Amino acid sequence: MSTSPKIFRFVLTEEIKSLLESFSRMHHNADRKTFKKEWDLWKEANKPVLDAEIERIQASGYDGDVLQKLFTSVRYYYRKKQSKEEEEEEATSPPQRKEYQSFPKFILNDMDKHIREHILHNHSPAESYLEYTKQSQYDSFLNDPSLLETYSRTELIQKIKKTYKNRFHVDKKKSSSS
Repeated sequence: MSTSPKIFRFVLTEEIKSLLESFSRMHHNADRKTFKKEWDLWKEANKPVLDAEIERIQASGYDGDVLQKLFTSVRYYYRKKQSKEEEEEEATSPPQRKEYQSFPKFILNDMDKHIREHILHNHSPAESYLEYTKQSQYDSFLNDPSLLETYSRTELIQKIKKTYKNRFHVDKKKSSSS
């Protein structure tokens, strides 16, 4: 007497796969109880298709609870598969960058002049920037109408600070390699 091996896995038809994927997308963020309740409603709505699939799977040798296996697949595989696909899609799309807006030359020249004067004193970029903010020239930059058209006051302060510190590091690197 030859017995066929016990089947633990089975291949679903494309129709059932698409129904399960659709269900998992609709109830992706549902809590466990809501998910179970919606599953019961879904089973009733798709009873003829599910009965045919259960019959096909059992005819191939599977003797377990097909509906429980389908529920487990939807709850733990299809939902996770969908979120992984979304994460991969987000990871592959390049981030949108703002168009770079450079500072006017008169500000950059003023920063460079200040940096060259203070770089020899071994100040940190933060200390040097703090001294830079105490200059009257700094206040005039913050009140410059052409700059205030482009940036809010907070953005302008942040942009000046970042630009100053970056230029400080670049100059320091240049001076130490010379």
